[in-house]
Amino acid sequence: IIILDILASTKEKLPNYNLLESILSECFMPVCYGGGINDLSIAKKIFDLGVEKISIKSSLLTNNYKQLINEVANIYGSQSIVACIDIKKNFFGNYYIL
Repeated sequence: IIILDILASTKEKLPNYNLLESILSECFMPVCYGGGINDLSIAKKIFDLGVEKISIKSSLLTNNYKQLINEVANIYGSQSIVACIDIKKNFFGNYYIL
């Protein structure tokens, strides 16, 4: 299951840890979570709740994305992080990254 909080990054909010913990307590399959993850401390807290993978998108557009990816991969393994990219087609048929 992939859970994406699309408002966490855009509104610069922290992930809803209580809701995520509630979902994880009832979910008996691997879970990937994305939204509001912009530093290692947030990633650690999400992994501590039981999430197997994190997804980052907005952090890819910052200057420290390589550091975040390396820190998470060194602690939790490279299989524990994925990148998400939104691509949109404009009126003229050109594609761009959101």
